Amino acid sequence: MKYTSYLFILFVLFFFINSRLEAAVKITDLRCENLTNPNAIDNIKPHFSWKIKSDLPMHQQSYEIQVASDSLLMINGSADLWNSGKIDTSASVMVSYNGIGLTARSLCYWRVRVWNDQGEVSDWAPIARFGIGILDKADIQGSFIGLEGVKTPILRHKFTISGKNITFLHVNSLGYHEVYINGNKVTEDVLSPAVSQLNKRSLVNTYDVTSYLQEGENEVVIWLGQGWYKKTTFGGLYTVQDGPLVRAELDILQNGTWNTLLVTDASWEGIASGYSDTGPWMATMFAGEQENAANNPTDLNTATLDQLTWLPVVIKVVPKHEISPEMSEPNRIQETIKAKIIKKINSTTWLVDMGKSLNGWFELAFPQLSKGAKITIDYCDYLNADGTLPDQGQKDVYIASGNANEVFRNKFDSHGFRYVKISNLAVQPKLEDINAYLIHTNYQATSSFECSDPDLNAIHTMIQYTMRCLAFGGYMVDCPHIERAGYGGDGNSSTETLQTM
Repeated sequence: MKYTSYLFILFVLFFFINSRLEAAVKITDLRCENLTNPNAIDNIKPHFSWKIKSDLPMHQQSYEIQVASDSLLMINGSADLWNSGKIDTSASVMVSYNGIGLTARSLCYWRVRVWNDQGEVSDWAPIARFGIGILDKADIQGSFIGLEGVKTPILRHKFTISGKNITFLHVNSLGYHEVYINGNKVTEDVLSPAVSQLNKRSLVNTYDVTSYLQEGENEVVIWLGQGWYKKTTFGGLYTVQDGPLVRAELDILQNGTWNTLLVTDASWEGIASGYSDTGPWMATMFAGEQENAANNPTDLNTATLDQLTWLPVVIKVVPKHEISPEMSEPNRIQETIKAKIIKKINSTTWLVDMGKSLNGWFELAFPQLSKGAKITIDYCDYLNADGTLPDQGQKDVYIASGNANEVFRNKFDSHGFRYVKISNLAVQPKLEDINAYLIHTNYQATSSFECSDPDLNAIHTMIQYTMRCLAFGGYMVDCPHIERAGYGGDGNSSTETLQTM
């Protein structure tokens, strides 16, 4: 009995020692090319990064990475693309892939575990995923399509699908786009793609639309906005053809092979939406949007869209330029800001103070309006000494449909503002009917700062919030309302340190 007790104690100690690291350590924030589960990176030699959370002090002594073509293979212990084995190094940032050669359109799964300096091994991290995008512009299928002379067209196509396989939609738009499948917006991304000089390079956004599809008939809608694709942008520097335009293909993964299900071509149809711009798009003059609400569909469900009169799209030949997957995190709404004060200027004009400056969208729920009523919305980030709103050229216009519960909200433009002047509105808006939405690149805060000096705390908060307002469209802008390009030292701010701020 005594001998058995000793064996039991030894077994418990052995189990405790070997499981201590697993219990105390978590491997988190797995990234490929500094992105979380990217659908399409721009190279065939990826790099991996991870972070370690530990209840006890530890130092990574070694790691092991496994990469597989299927998550089930990895779960069953088979890493058919790469098993690094135990590598003695503390490296955990941008570790190079060194397995079987990968190709464009590869979809891969990976995980990592680590050892500490005591030789104790952690549990495997949860399995992450990465895809390799369309790397050769010649491989992108489909034509650039749009509607002649229409600045914000809605384009659509119906298709049939069977089975539940992974399905990716590759969207190469010249101008901003939003994607809808069966009436539902795909992802929370806004103002996509990131900024590029469109006469030299355009970007491809790749969406995993598997969860949006249904057995049988489906419908894809791409809503386009001009964005940077205007001849007024820096003297036409960003424009290579009349637009906006889009090229897209829908690929389905079947038995390990991608098959193309749908491309943009002459079989698509389109309509003009109710959005247009209110002026040029260039340095110091970024104007805004006009929404004629009566010309927008009430929703993007197939039954609603079938009631509209659709036109055939036009196919455009676009001059040759580089095309590559977007490698930055997307723009997303990061914070909702409520209006703080409404001041009456006259019987139809109101000045709204949002309480702090931001870069993003404005939203206003209207009282009942008569059809055709035109509400003007002006923006600025400061007031004149006499309390009036300066004219920074930031202006939106809403033309009412006359329906109940009308709401204006930006779609393909943004503003840098704190103060908003609402004109030609006879009824004072309510504070609860006004929102602003802070938009910036979708990085996550990973650190904080606080000390005993309130002035230093305030300075840190001010700088951090300013950087949030300037992280936009894939890089650091000069200022969001009158200078949206990264001039001079702004490019130096667009570094990886921002992504981990």
